[in-house]
Amino acid sequence: MTNTSPIRIISFVIILFLTLIGLTGAAAIAAQADPSSPAHQSLTIEAQRNDATIPPLVGGSPATPKTAVFAPRGAANPGTRFQASPNAPAITVWYGPTQAFGPNGDPQKWINIVGNVTSAPALASLTYSLNGGPAKTLATGPNNSRLINSGDFNIEIDYTDLLPGNNTVSITAIDGGGGTTPAVVTVNYQARPGAWTPGNYTIDWTTAAKINDVAQVVDGNWMISGGKARPTAAAATGFDRLIAIGDMAWRDYTVTVPITVHAMDLNKSPGVGLIVRWLGHFDNGAGLQPLVGWRRLGAMAWYRYEKATATEGLQLLGNTGTTLGTKGFSLALGTTYMYKVSVTSNADLTKPSTYRFKVWPQAQTEPATWDLEKTGIAGEPRSGSIVLVAHHADVSFGNVTVDLTATQPKPQLTLGTTGTGSGSVVANPQKAAYRFGEDVTLTATANGGSGFAGWQGDADGMTNPTAIEMFADRSVNAQFTDPNVQTPISDDFNGCVLNPSLWTFVNPLGDSTVTMTGGHAEISVPAGTTHDLWTSGRTAPRIMQFAEDGDFEFAVKFDSAMSVKNQAQGILVEGDAQNYLRYNFLHDGSTYKIQAFTFTNGSPTSRIDTAITMAAPMYLKVTRNGNSWVLLHSANGTTWSFGSSFTHPLAVSSVGVFAGNSSSNPAHTAKVDYFFNVASPISPEDNARKLNVTIDGNGTVQRSPDKENYACDEVVTLTPVPAEGYRFDSWSGALTGNANPAQLTMNATKDVVARFVSDAQYTLTLSASGPGTVTKSPLKNTYAAGEQVTLTATPNLGSAFVNWLVDGVPNATNPLVVTVNSNMTVVGNFAAAPARTLTVTAVGNGTITKSPDKPTYLNGESVTLTAIPNPGGGVSFAGWSGGLTGIANPVVITMDADKTITGTFLNNIHSLTTQVNPTGAGSVSAAPAKTAYYQGEIVTLTPVPATGYKFANWSGDLTGTAVPGTLTMTRNSTVTANFVPDSSFSITINISGGDGTILRNPSKDEYAYGEQVTLTAIPGSGNEFLRWTGDLESYDNPATVTVTSNLEITANFAEEGIYSLTILPSTNGSIAVDPVRDLYAQDEQVTLMAVPELGYVFSGWGGDVSGLDNPLTITISQDTTVSAGFIVAPLYNLNVTTNGPGSVTLDPTGTQFVAGTVVTLTAAAESGYVFTGWTGDLVSNINPYQLLIDGNKNIVANFAESNDVVSDDFAGCGTLNPMWTWVDPLGQADYALTGTQAQIIVPPGVNYEIWKNGNKSARFVQDIANTNFEIIVKFDSPVTQGYQTQGVLIETDDDTFLRADFHHDGTGMRFFSGTVDNGSTRNRFSEQITPPASPEMYMRIQRNGDTFRLFYRFTESDPWTGFKGSNFKFPMEVKRVGIFASTQPQGGQPAPGHTASFDFFFNAQSPISPEDGNAPGINVTIAPEQGAGTVTLTPSSGPYTCGQQVQLRATPAAGWRFFSWGVDLNGSALTQTITVNKKYNVTANFVRLTGFSLFLPVAIR
Repeated sequence: MTNTSPIRIISFVIILFLTLIGLTGAAAIAAQADPSSPAHQSLTIEAQRNDATIPPLVGGSPATPKTAVFAPRGAANPGTRFQASPNAPAITVWYGPTQAFGPNGDPQKWINIVGNVTSAPALASLTYSLNGGPAKTLATGPNNSRLINSGDFNIEIDYTDLLPGNNTVSITAIDGGGGTTPAVVTVNYQARPGAWTPGNYTIDWTTAAKINDVAQVVDGNWMISGGKARPTAAAATGFDRLIAIGDMAWRDYTVTVPITVHAMDLNKSPGVGLIVRWLGHFDNGAGLQPLVGWRRLGAMAWYRYEKATATEGLQLLGNTGTTLGTKGFSLALGTTYMYKVSVTSNADLTKPSTYRFKVWPQAQTEPATWDLEKTGIAGEPRSGSIVLVAHHADVSFGNVTVDLTATQPKPQLTLGTTGTGSGSVVANPQKAAYRFGEDVTLTATANGGSGFAGWQGDADGMTNPTAIEMFADRSVNAQFTDPNVQTPISDDFNGCVLNPSLWTFVNPLGDSTVTMTGGHAEISVPAGTTHDLWTSGRTAPRIMQFAEDGDFEFAVKFDSAMSVKNQAQGILVEGDAQNYLRYNFLHDGSTYKIQAFTFTNGSPTSRIDTAITMAAPMYLKVTRNGNSWVLLHSANGTTWSFGSSFTHPLAVSSVGVFAGNSSSNPAHTAKVDYFFNVASPISPEDNARKLNVTIDGNGTVQRSPDKENYACDEVVTLTPVPAEGYRFDSWSGALTGNANPAQLTMNATKDVVARFVSDAQYTLTLSASGPGTVTKSPLKNTYAAGEQVTLTATPNLGSAFVNWLVDGVPNATNPLVVTVNSNMTVVGNFAAAPARTLTVTAVGNGTITKSPDKPTYLNGESVTLTAIPNPGGGVSFAGWSGGLTGIANPVVITMDADKTITGTFLNNIHSLTTQVNPTGAGSVSAAPAKTAYYQGEIVTLTPVPATGYKFANWSGDLTGTAVPGTLTMTRNSTVTANFVPDSSFSITINISGGDGTILRNPSKDEYAYGEQVTLTAIPGSGNEFLRWTGDLESYDNPATVTVTSNLEITANFAEEGIYSLTILPSTNGSIAVDPVRDLYAQDEQVTLMAVPELGYVFSGWGGDVSGLDNPLTITISQDTTVSAGFIVAPLYNLNVTTNGPGSVTLDPTGTQFVAGTVVTLTAAAESGYVFTGWTGDLVSNINPYQLLIDGNKNIVANFAESNDVVSDDFAGCGTLNPMWTWVDPLGQADYALTGTQAQIIVPPGVNYEIWKNGNKSARFVQDIANTNFEIIVKFDSPVTQGYQTQGVLIETDDDTFLRADFHHDGTGMRFFSGTVDNGSTRNRFSEQITPPASPEMYMRIQRNGDTFRLFYRFTESDPWTGFKGSNFKFPMEVKRVGIFASTQPQGGQPAPGHTASFDFFFNAQSPISPEDGNAPGINVTIAPEQGAGTVTLTPSSGPYTCGQQVQLRATPAAGWRFFSWGVDLNGSALTQTITVNKKYNVTANFVRLTGFSLFLPVAIR
């Protein structure tokens, strides 16, 4: 593949690169055949971090249709409104005039005060100030980002700027007419006391009045609805509605939360999930308020819907917004899913962490495996909080549980200086440790004769003073220059440690090493990952030293050979990350090349790229004179070959050497012998390490080996030999302690002192004075000089130790350690002690006994205390306090003082349920084992696996993998022990397509469950590795699999490529390629997919291929160039009118839309009216409605007076028309929409009676005015058991109503009506009728004043049947009408349960026509003309039920071929399946074969 092709980048991020951002993962062109060719530009890491857009979903699965599921909210959060006068601006602060922060943790750098401002005259300004400080301007919405509605504002205040206690935030709104409104918000900040400790934490919304009581709202207006966190209204959803939880100190944890998505704005590519390791928004250079930079995070784990590709799936984004992984996933609106995310630090904290993500329906068992498990991105935060994310979605978040396993200490700041000059650097404020996110100002001051030259480390640039944010430990050096010292500075690398005052090791990916051998600096890169200096990223590891921006000449010697394609080693001369020179050796697989590139603002220019004859050692030399550069290379360091000379401006700041790889990414170690300033080389090179030993006292030291000079890290054994009358005492200097012999590692010249002392012996005479005994340890007659002895005094019962007299000097320490350096005399003194009292108190339902039970005790006497709960159960002993702590029972205490002890008894109030998953896989033992536990009791749980299983982890109210696990009982708890098979599994590897071998690590025949195995594919001669398939789908090599079953994996190889595939850049679209290779083999097949941008359609192939097939498979037999054309998609008109008082808003707005656009129609009725439905080209009652533009549309929104009965044909899936109110008095019934019917489902065994005991029926009701009406209802369900009932309800309230129904009385079916007036019942009629052959039944009710007339019939063609008694008077104030279902017990038998199906509920004056016009169905159009083909549907005809699967198969007519599906169905497969949940419009596109055959010989050989 030639270098003009973007295929390499497409292999990583196909659409991601061609839409909004470019990732840094593209392979460096410097490692390819022709590095001088133009390269595609990608964003730098900094640019990625600052990009405020949301990365697209790449690799999702085709999206299933989404229909919003209505879920009622509770009372919305109105906030607190400030308005100085009726005409002045109004400021609403959503979370009230007093807000508290800190006790729940500091989840981000900012606290947020959010709200909205409205003003009749245009708003002139909105400002705020903190504690009387200067006023700061606030932006107001909308801004297409964090401020979604007109007038929204978000005040961000750095939490470190808040005073402890109350702070005053003053908000002022001024309109264009001079109207002014002030608002004052009191912010109380109290830091959480103490440090966070690992354990389980739960955010329980039911314990809070508002979100900020237990978490922190970052964006949006949220409420607690049904015990869950949810935006207050559909209008409150939008761009990234966020809630932050926890603390920036949280490092490793697992978070679990149930999430229900009710609705999504599919036009905005919505997403729902969590962010972990969040620190807060930052300034990304866009200059917006509030700040919009968000990509500084650990990971964002969420579900995404991608509008551009109509795909959906799980997405894991890492630091800088880089995609870590995706997995296809279909989300059903209205279904609650469990989201679980884990972050675990690498053992090496400088390397990225591991992120795991899984999602499963709440109603199902948690899966054992993770959906996504990926390593993070270098530079990610080491700690941070949790954020709940709702991006353009209406979402409910349930209680959040967190298993916190590790925290990050408060960050510390390390300051230093570097460079040839000297100076100092001061931090303000100066602290031993800082608060997370605290701003610190650094000021550098140069000493006389030196100058400040910039910052290095965690600060950069020349700004002085400069500021840094303390989100983690920071290390900053101030660089100073001395005009009398010339750089670069020579180094022969003869030390065992890289000189930190000269060199800085830069390790961008955290996976490389630098090792000092005593003669070399060895820079090593691992295989499998690109380490390069190119437009795709500066990922090569390097050692760099400060350099002044002047003339210089330096040379580097490499003692390392290269033999594998794309190994590289060379020199880097750097101005900054975008401007530098790289000069290096490269192995291209057959020979060496010498390469040099200069970079200007990230864009490369080739200076040399030539094959050379070279072997190790090899040398590079760079000479600079102003802007003139000369590059030389050599095989012996004395005879130099010309490489390149050129003119190039570069403000040099540092120089150094690097090791690298690219493309196939082989491992390599660059051995650097020296780096010499030619004007000041080191001579002699590689001076050695010496060992100097000095004797203190009388003795000698033997060394082994005994050498003048030692190798780097060589180990020397030193053996001290004392002279007669002396003994060896200790080492000092480079060796400490008293080991004999001792070992010393020679990593530098070292000085050691051996101390010998006199070998004299001394006595220690010990005695006791008074009632007690004394002992010494060790117990010996004599002791050596300097020997330590432990003295212990033990008083007799009733006495106490007073002190020691050590050679007459008192000392009260007991035991006492003395050092013997002379003869010593020690006396232990004792005296009588007073009697001791013991007071014991029981709190709660229990008693305490003491044995012996006496009024007083001798000093030192032992007493046994026993806590006895009162009989009857339900009470437990909870612990001791006062003069005794813990829960040991019985317990023995020693009476060495007067003591008061309390024993506490608590009621057992919490239950504990233990479960195992899967069933039968093991058991759980609890200690203590009880039926109930008291508040705060700690229970130890031990998993006991059954044969063939092993314990995996805990879930439920206990998480993690600890064995045993401990649970603190604070509520009724359920804990599940999850087990996995303790079996061995095999991995079968197949080879396909070419020649190669596979290495396994570890290499075994069988593997344990959960074991990770690394597979490395090694191509045979003349072959290349392509990809893994089967149970591993990946291009990674090596690749890692987690074994959970027997695996069969295929390693796909192919002949080494000889032909290039060049993809020309496309306008308004892109081209995806599979497989992606540098070069392709003879006759290799490649699949091309044209991907149009929104608003465009594919128009044909160009270059060396042609035609309309998409995707297209071509056979490579020569260097091939491909392009794709895209044309503007057709525009269609949308005309929306109203019938009745009301209006309609469109999102997006307009009257013309590109084909394929989804427009949201929202109808709003005026006061006193209701929306009754859409007619015209849209027949539906759904509001809002998401309309797919697939042709010209004329639509009418209908409105009627709110006192009218509103018709409903119950057509459609998902959400009940909002005009209905669902009433379920007993909370056990349910309802469903089938697509053409509404069903009310009453369970068996529950009394849903509707009569004298009140209205317990399950029902839909709508509010109406007390007027005349005529209602017609169609039923589609039989009644076959007593007392199954289905009917129409007309009511004033639950105690006054009229019911008209069909019910079964145990012997047959009856048409019945009765009235209830304030609890008083009256049968109006009860007519026995013969059940119809089909379940179809109709009821008609007319009201005229107080007179009601009731009729029934069995088919639509039958006449209405009435009879005596079916006309009656019943004075009532009608407030609601509706339909109901009920059952009740009969004759001692339980209620049978019933499912009542209603086809329609019509106002006879305004029925819906056609009925069920919006029922789930599929309309198929043949394009471009009838006769081009046919489409067969299985099942063949609708209407279909919601969720039913329908297969569509396209069959082309003679002379035609099938091309693709369109409108509501995508793809080109002949057979497709739709899960029906709406009315689908599908186009089957066919093309003439004659048109295609013209191109076939050109496209495929």
